[in-house]
Amino acid sequence: MKKESRGRSEDSFNNISSTDNINVPFTPKEYYKLPYIKDTLLEIAEYKRNNVIYTRASVHDRKGWYSYKGSEDHQQRRMFQGNDSKAYDRLISQTDRTLYMTLNYFRQDYKPFKTFQDESWKIDGYDKCNAYMLSVDIDLKKGHTVENPEDRRALQVVTEFTYQKLSELSGDKLICLFSGNGAYIHLNPRFGYIAGDVKPKKRINSYENLENGFNQYLFDIESEFYNLHPEYKDVVSLDRINNRNRQIKIPLSVHKTFDYVVYPIKNNDFNIQLIKYQDITPTQVEQVRDKYKKFLTDEPQQPERKHFIKVLKPYTDEAKKLVKDRREFEGRKPVAPENAYDIDLITLEPVLESIFDSEEWEDGTIRRITIMASVLSGSGWTDNKIYEWIYAHVQNWKNLPDDLDRRINYGIQMSPPGFDRIYTN
Repeated sequence: MKKESRGRSEDSFNNISSTDNINVPFTPKEYYKLPYIKDTLLEIAEYKRNNVIYTRASVHDRKGWYSYKGSEDHQQRRMFQGNDSKAYDRLISQTDRTLYMTLNYFRQDYKPFKTFQDESWKIDGYDKCNAYMLSVDIDLKKGHTVENPEDRRALQVVTEFTYQKLSELSGDKLICLFSGNGAYIHLNPRFGYIAGDVKPKKRINSYENLENGFNQYLFDIESEFYNLHPEYKDVVSLDRINNRNRQIKIPLSVHKTFDYVVYPIKNNDFNIQLIKYQDITPTQVEQVRDKYKKFLTDEPQQPERKHFIKVLKPYTDEAKKLVKDRREFEGRKPVAPENAYDIDLITLEPVLESIFDSEEWEDGTIRRITIMASVLSGSGWTDNKIYEWIYAHVQNWKNLPDDLDRRINYGIQMSPPGFDRIYTN
């Protein structure tokens, strides 16, 4: 008897021959082209509310946000719509290994999904966001991997602890996934849904307060865990990833280094299954699809949302204050010097001397890069010079982010106090 249809991927599964065996050598690109992989990823990119379909934007290899057209002198770019078949094909044609999607959900008619934008255009953040999937990225620190049984055990312990805390916060409206060398926990996007008629300014304020407050809540969870398990402090960490345009590996994606796929973790024993993309079966893919769709459709009801808001209120109140203080500071535009300060002058300050040091630290690489870009910008450097200097400075570092350009750009866009403010004398 044919199964009752549950979406566009159903035909893909029904058409699989009993003799099909995907346990053969092939590339991630070929894996993503399998019809039941493609259709599953298109389905789970969607979130439906009040008969409106929202979708996430797709990204490949942490750097590929757009498809392009035009000449080098005048390039235009278009975002990859997560639930669109043709956009998926374009995405995979450019993908080397890993697929990501934003935590933001946009309307399907979001203009940058449909039409090419000038190169000066920048992706919208909270102002065009209709829902957001609050998340935590549980990492194994440098030098630790899931292939080490002791490290994998540490990951299981911190994942279970964090899951239980967030389950209490959300009324168990969440999902837990192995990320390839860590773990993700996502809350149902209903917690981050804002109705379409809310004005952009209020929408931005609401998302900033919610995500900054949630990130601070995660900081307290991490601190509590370290107090209970000091032996794991140098092994695992909670990455508070929620921001205006954060992307994250999607279910079934291949890890950037290991061949393991993003796969659900059972919340009864938190045993982490190490499944390689070459070995995953159609049945397992179907189970991922069903579990993820259940997570999206099992929305928190009003009592659960009220509890969520009540618990987070001290954190979101503090976030409101921080955002207000930041905006007041940003209103005072720092004045960059007419002639850029050189590195020797910048690094006379002891803290900056340490941050700008050529030696790579064990941790904090992303923060260092962002601060360096910010300080150089405030010191009168041009954007091109900043990119050129940082690329040369960190070329031998081993733990660089895949999205190095974006991290540098974040730093440039920050509003640091200029040297005229720091060194008034």
